[in-house]
Amino acid sequence: MDQKHLRILIVEDNDFEVELLLRALRQNDYSVEYKIVQTGSDLQEAFREEKWDIVFSDYSVSGYGAMEALEDLKKLNSPTPVIIVSGAVGEDRAVEILKAGADDFIVKGKWNRLPAVVNRAIREREIRAASEEARRAREQILAVVSHDLRNPLAAIKLNIQAIDNILARQTEMSEDCQRVRQLCERINSSMDRCCNLVDDILDETQVASGRFQIQPKNNSVNQFIRDILTVFSPLARSSNINLELHGPNEEVTADFDYERLYQAMSNLIANAVKFTRNGGKVTLTWGIVGNNLQFKVKDTGLGIPSKFVPLIFERFWQGDPNNKKGVGLGLFIVRGIINAHNGIIKVTSWENIGTEFTVEIPRNAEAVESKREEEKWHIPDETKYKEAIKQLKPLLLIEDDEDVRFVLRDFLKDQGFEVLEAESLAKATALSNKSEVGLILTDYQLEGSTPTCLQQFIEGMLTQDPELPIILVSGETNLEDRAKAMHIPFYLKKPFDHSQFQEQLYKAITTPHQHQLH
Repeated sequence: MDQKHLRILIVEDNDFEVELLLRALRQNDYSVEYKIVQTGSDLQEAFREEKWDIVFSDYSVSGYGAMEALEDLKKLNSPTPVIIVSGAVGEDRAVEILKAGADDFIVKGKWNRLPAVVNRAIREREIRAASEEARRAREQILAVVSHDLRNPLAAIKLNIQAIDNILARQTEMSEDCQRVRQLCERINSSMDRCCNLVDDILDETQVASGRFQIQPKNNSVNQFIRDILTVFSPLARSSNINLELHGPNEEVTADFDYERLYQAMSNLIANAVKFTRNGGKVTLTWGIVGNNLQFKVKDTGLGIPSKFVPLIFERFWQGDPNNKKGVGLGLFIVRGIINAHNGIIKVTSWENIGTEFTVEIPRNAEAVESKREEEKWHIPDETKYKEAIKQLKPLLLIEDDEDVRFVLRDFLKDQGFEVLEAESLAKATALSNKSEVGLILTDYQLEGSTPTCLQQFIEGMLTQDPELPIILVSGETNLEDRAKAMHIPFYLKKPFDHSQFQEQLYKAITTPHQHQLH
């Protein structure tokens, strides 16, 4: 497609506004084919008949506005980028628009941003389309491979068992026959590992694509625990490890996917047994905490080095690079299972002392539905906050997206901060060399740089001032773990609202802290 030719769908009820948008596009050398819609049914019909490069929607259309259009486009599962056109875009509205799924927004009359917004929307649409195509191709290949691989694996396994059964019926067994039986046992063990690996790869694909699903039912937690102990008590005894259980005696039920949660807990307990020394102890503790079902798996093993703790839930990460028995998907899948239950998983570890994993999931569907939205945060001490801002050296804002930087800068200045702006690490380094910095607010992924470069910059700044407050801002997953890896105690996940932003600012400049560089 010629990038200068656009096929656009316009959600608008004012002909004058349509003409202004079209004129702005044509003045920027775009040739335009367009269609105007004013209702949800019109929009759905337009997408059934044709494909569109971009949807432009007025924020407020009589009876049918941008938010309704975004909801309908979600239902259509359309990758078409949506740009909201509004008379004024305040911070709260901007957050609302982006959270609802819009790709960008333009203030009416400020058409100078139009080429950049359109080009970015088209580029992101092409990237999404390519990514989606790659995902579908990958899943199709995995599905075919897993299906085609399972059949010969099953045949091999059955044949090995048949050979073993024949040999087992022999009244007198030669040394060669005994040797063959041992080989059959080894082959069978390897077959199990192959089957588990195929299952892990398929699970990883679903977790990574956000399509991992569970089927929760009401189950006896007591029976669940007994089933786990039936498998792992003999394993622990064979390794001379004491497996202890602590939990309520009364019957407890909860809503969860039995097989999937069993898979997750089995992984945690198997790892605990595996990494615990001979003669050590693994403790499984469970119970009800509030409306949640909680499990704790604690061992007296080797522990995890602190620098690796933020990485253990990453795909393909392995603590022991010499371990070739897996591909490092176990804990990644465990976290996917717990997330699918709307739960959380946390880990605490002490080197040469042991590790503890804590899993919490809502006990029942009613508990999940009753979760209310967190109340807006309010400044606990306005005077302390304003005084801290007055005393603060300039704030260094590092953000490569011009629009995001614009919104953050204006909010910070309204709060009273003196702001130094940098669109890159190179600019940030130059500014920090010229002026002392009292607070850093930085994006995680910066154009022309890598997280490693950012970490080196942060460590350099902290070497000069270990008490320098830093806030990490990103839309990345596992943001808390990434922040910890960079020795950053404060972080904000995009998109965030005014209240969340102010909360992190308050904590960063009023809470005494000192970064610990490893």
